[in-house]
Amino acid sequence: NSSAAYLTSFGLVSVLWFVHHQLCHNIQHSNPMIQTLNTLALSFVGGIPFTSGLIQHYANPHSYDAPNFRINEGVCVQFHCLVLFFSGSSKLSCGWLLY
Repeated sequence: NSSAAYLTSFGLVSVLWFVHHQLCHNIQHSNPMIQTLNTLALSFVGGIPFTSGLIQHYANPHSYDAPNFRINEGVCVQFHCLVLFFSGSSKLSCGWLLY
């Protein structure tokens, strides 16, 4: 259902926003590497609603490609996990450079 996909992506983005806010709260100085990693993290966070929507679409057994929906759902979940992993990794890298 699309409400579940929306709530999932909203929750994930909210958690990542909180982490970003906590990480950047006491920044005294910045450098191009931190700015690049922060932008990279933002690009992955922007993909979360897209991948949540893909999972929602392919988890529906009544979609237009019903015979292959389980395979497609698994690929979408893996893609979603990669987006989350790279988003968190780039944020973690920012944290290491800041502190």
